[in-house]
Amino acid sequence: MKNKFIIAASLLLITGLSTAVSAKEVIDRVVAIVNDDLITLSELRETSLSLDPTTKEPLDERTVLNQMVESKLFEQEAKKRGLSVSEEELDASIEQVRIRYGLNEDQMEEVLKKQNLTPESFREQWRVQTLGNKLLESQLRNTIVVTDDEIVEYYKQNYGAIDYSSDFTEE
Repeated sequence: MKNKFIIAASLLLITGLSTAVSAKEVIDRVVAIVNDDLITLSELRETSLSLDPTTKEPLDERTVLNQMVESKLFEQEAKKRGLSVSEEELDASIEQVRIRYGLNEDQMEEVLKKQNLTPESFREQWRVQTLGNKLLESQLRNTIVVTDDEIVEYYKQNYGAIDYSSDFTEE
């Protein structure tokens, strides 16, 4: 009799636990996996709202998700190539933004609030953008080479012949 009671109590406990587990609400979910990185629904919605702060409705989530996936791929490629953005570089870059737009610290925070960004989320977005720029620069640095002959040919095609006889000599 005692064993039947223990078995019945165990079954009730297991049934109660499984009901509690199935009744839990999904708080967040994965919307994309980019190699080993995850993008969650909450990240997608936060990014959507920060891109268009004039609306309470998120932008087209497919477009935003594509941008986020691209950004993750840039990050991964930069990491693979040993590129990073130091805290000093990030601070200097953000300071340049503030100066360019003539904003003090308080005004900068106000602008970020209007764009639904915290200073921390802005820093992260700016770090990723700066890292992407570094990656592009590292890839383009050695691939774009313009020779003197190409410059002369471009000038001839667009501005006519070069007149070497008219030196800037005093008369």
